[in-house]
Amino acid sequence: MGVKILLLLTISVTFLFSSQQVNIGVLAFHSKADTLKEWEPVVSYLQQSEPNYTFRILPLNYPEINNAVKNRTLDFIITNSGHYIILEKQYHISRIATMMRYQNTQWVDRFGGVIFTRSDRTDINTLQDLKDKKIAAVDQESLGGYAAQLYELFRNHITKNELKLHFTGMPHTNVVESVLSGKMDVGFVRTNVLEDMAHAGKLDLHKLKIIHPLYQKGFPYHLSTTLYPEWPIAQMRHTDKILSNKVVVALLKRTELHNGEIGWTAPLEYRDIHEMFQTLRLPPYDTPERFNIRDVYNQYKIFIWLLTTLSVIIFIGIFIEILLRKQLFIESQKNKAFLQFSADGVHILDLSGNIILVNDRFCEMLGYTHDEMMGMNISHWEAIFSLKRVQSLSKKLPPEGEIVQTKHRRKDGSIYDAEISVNKIKVGNNIWIYCSARDITERLYHQTQIELAALVYENSSDAILISDAYNHIISVNPAFETLSGYHLKEIEGKITTLLKSDHHQLGFYHQMWNALTITGKWEGEIVDKNKNDELFSKWLSIRTIFDYSGNPYRRIAIFSEITDQKEAKHKLWYQANFDSLTGLLNRQMFQYRLDKELEEIQRRNRSIALLFLDIDHFKDINDTLGHDKGDILLKEVANRITHCLRKNDIIGRFGGDEFTIILLNIESILMIETIASELLIELSHEFELDGEPFYISASIGITIAPEDSLKSETLLMNADQAMYAAKKEGRNRFKFYTSDMQEIIQKRMTIVHDLREAIVQQQFVLYYQPILDLHSGKVHKAEALIRWIKPDGTMINPADFIPITEETGCIVQIGDWIFEEAIRQVQTWRNLFCPNFQISVNKSPVQFLHDGDHSKLINLMEKNNLSFDAIVVEITEGILMEKTTLVQEKLHEFESKGVAVSLDDFGTGFSSLSYLKKFDIDYLKIDQSFVRNVVTDHNDQVLCEAIVAMSHKMGIKVIAEGVETVEQRKYLHSIECDYMQGYLISRPIPPKEFEEKFFGLN
Repeated sequence: MGVKILLLLTISVTFLFSSQQVNIGVLAFHSKADTLKEWEPVVSYLQQSEPNYTFRILPLNYPEINNAVKNRTLDFIITNSGHYIILEKQYHISRIATMMRYQNTQWVDRFGGVIFTRSDRTDINTLQDLKDKKIAAVDQESLGGYAAQLYELFRNHITKNELKLHFTGMPHTNVVESVLSGKMDVGFVRTNVLEDMAHAGKLDLHKLKIIHPLYQKGFPYHLSTTLYPEWPIAQMRHTDKILSNKVVVALLKRTELHNGEIGWTAPLEYRDIHEMFQTLRLPPYDTPERFNIRDVYNQYKIFIWLLTTLSVIIFIGIFIEILLRKQLFIESQKNKAFLQFSADGVHILDLSGNIILVNDRFCEMLGYTHDEMMGMNISHWEAIFSLKRVQSLSKKLPPEGEIVQTKHRRKDGSIYDAEISVNKIKVGNNIWIYCSARDITERLYHQTQIELAALVYENSSDAILISDAYNHIISVNPAFETLSGYHLKEIEGKITTLLKSDHHQLGFYHQMWNALTITGKWEGEIVDKNKNDELFSKWLSIRTIFDYSGNPYRRIAIFSEITDQKEAKHKLWYQANFDSLTGLLNRQMFQYRLDKELEEIQRRNRSIALLFLDIDHFKDINDTLGHDKGDILLKEVANRITHCLRKNDIIGRFGGDEFTIILLNIESILMIETIASELLIELSHEFELDGEPFYISASIGITIAPEDSLKSETLLMNADQAMYAAKKEGRNRFKFYTSDMQEIIQKRMTIVHDLREAIVQQQFVLYYQPILDLHSGKVHKAEALIRWIKPDGTMINPADFIPITEETGCIVQIGDWIFEEAIRQVQTWRNLFCPNFQISVNKSPVQFLHDGDHSKLINLMEKNNLSFDAIVVEITEGILMEKTTLVQEKLHEFESKGVAVSLDDFGTGFSSLSYLKKFDIDYLKIDQSFVRNVVTDHNDQVLCEAIVAMSHKMGIKVIAEGVETVEQRKYLHSIECDYMQGYLISRPIPPKEFEEKFFGLN
């Protein structure tokens, strides 16, 4: 019996303390056993991080994952990015993190597609060569192995119908084998497939050729397409939010990884994949568009309108012609009668402005006789418009005529205001101008008085009420509606006593009406009630308007509220302390609350956290969607932030797209991290603007009081610095403040301060590094490099101060000095030592923008009578990508003058070969990162050889940078590189030392 009781107790305890099972579905594109093995470290890590849950990996194929999501049997899924887009659209799942792999000491969180063929296929070199070729791909659901390549081809004007696609099925190695065997001409695979096969000894990369190669800095694999975010881990709609937050925090904390292992980052933007699928009409955007009458109209509306307009014009012309023929005689008789008896001054002019016909009324208005008026030109009485102006207006008259306001001059020289109704009429083959004139001098005067009274009535700050003789309300002005709360539609026709309060006794009103009856007016202070039955004091003035019989006709009541000042003060207080767009605390009130909370934590020995949140790329959002949509987005962001916070936490809008948050009663760092993660996740969810989905991210800086400081200004600065650190690390993340950030800022401020002093005291000098001609072995070129030597002899690293000179604009003034000094130096060396010596000078993008219409360098060389081939302008690849016409004009100006241009650090940026052709580059400098291992690294050798061969075919000379060994020099000479520069020849040295070393001076 005792054994049975013990057994029951054991089962009960096990049931009570059993952990909750968490099912994670993973797309298995290898075998399920291999998939389990690959993801086992992630599950073990989650199990270790959250022991209260039991995590289980379920390897599933596409249909199995779809059914599992539909039947709600999974808590999370990990699948490829394209499959995630389909599930997100269909089942409203949401990503919580994006996968990344630790590969060769760097994190890779993006992938793309590769297009390749066998290296011996000389007929396939470009994307255009893929037409009518047999192309192998794994399946239509693969983003990296199908959709990415298809999208890249689409953007290069190649459609799917022009391709012969064959699907091999998973894995990607099937595609590679089909191309190598010759069954297929071209293959589509995901990035890293070729490298992984080569690493495993299954593939010799020299047997393959990459089509449309693209190079992204820091990306370690072959690439033919745009990069897209890696696989996401997504939560289901039913997934517990607390569980989801714990999984996110655990995954993001996992950073100690070995090469090839899986890590996680905050969820990336998948908008580019949505756009790709929409363009290619791939699921879930594969529903065909509807076709209807509106489509026909939109396609042919120009022709429809032209045809309709032409038909109407023809119909009107025929109708008028018939009507004129039938009624010409009758109308002529009517017109004569109309001319004689019209109250308006009717006159008919020819196109030269001469009177053909005039009635007596117009003669009377101007003071002329009928005989004097006949044949008179309009210039005799028109006081505003010249004859040419009148003739121009008559030619532009619309068919329905026009009413013109002008001034006429009488025979005695007096001027009066006139209104002319002008029409163009055709009688036989003649075109005449029919005019009907009125003297509107008196009307304009009365109109001005009425408009003035209406302006006073509408814009008066005093409330105005108009009633009839029996006190029925007729009209009220906007100020009355504002002060009383009643709109005219609510009270029109009602008795004025609706405003009466119980504040005054009956005798008060008897005295008021006695005064109105005897004198017709009353004025004084009175307490009334508004629509909400709230009492308010006002100063009331009543005036009675009498009719022609002396009886009361209207009463006008004018009053102003005495308590306006108090309400105005309250309104000013709100405007001064709250943000008008979001209703959150503004900068001033938030800082006030922060100061109060800092005082409170000192008394109660507690901690608070200050978060500084900034929306990433908000300027681009405003520029793209407009400020109205930007404001809508800011209000929704404010709502989501508020929703994520606790009831007592404090939030404010600090300005623009910056929000500040105070987290009260902080118990642990984990609490702050959890809230910050929740904010990032919430803001990464879809926004809807005009019915379209829109996605954003944010960066958050965090500082803690009292640990970091007890001063509000310092804490705000700390959080701001941490926020910018988060942006520098890639955005869409949070970062805690550290003391190192302050040291960096302090160092930068010191350099900024010292820079201005260095410019005034001329602490800069130019050093020169020789450039050796590899064919002749001679030095007749050098690069000018700036050095900053402080008065105490300290030399400041150029990498520390040059970026700051560009940020502050000091580079413009310093750059001008460099030009002047380099021109002076090259002129000296040309005169004394080498007539064809060249000096290369670096030119910053900032200098291009401040050059004006003509290059300062060109001006200086012309001023010093220096040959234009004496200076070489060195630029970076980034300048070539500038789309401003100013940069393009400057480069073309150098070309036209004969000033050589050298492209520095080639291969490290994103420019294309089209820029080399477009801008006529003279020299191309191979970056030292390719030269460093050129003797031992086969890839670097291939790159250097390709660059030299390509450049020479384009007529460009090549300079290799960073040469430090004799072996490097020999290799560069063997591939016919033109020049070399580096420590093997010399470090950058002062001019005098340069002369002694390279011009043979002792």
